[in-house]
Amino acid sequence: MTKFSKSSLAVSTMAATLCAGIFLGQAWAAQGRMTAALTFLGQAHNQLQAANANKGGHRVTALHYIDLATAQVRAGIAAGEQ
Repeated sequence: MTKFSKSSLAVSTMAATLCAGIFLGQAWAAQGRMTAALTFLGQAHNQLQAANANKGGHRVTALHYIDLATAQVRAGIAAGEQ
């Protein structure tokens, strides 16, 4: 491959990556509240994982519901991108 071909390939790859990033960024930005919810759910999950005691089974149940909520938010984001 010539030096020019390698340069052209690199520029094309970078341009394609940039375009894909812009498209994905717009899709995520359009659903800012949903992505914020994912962040908060992740933080809640981490806090519950770090908790010392099981609290009579309620901690495990809460983790389960957070996992379900996370799955629903992700499904909502995917549905909004269609």
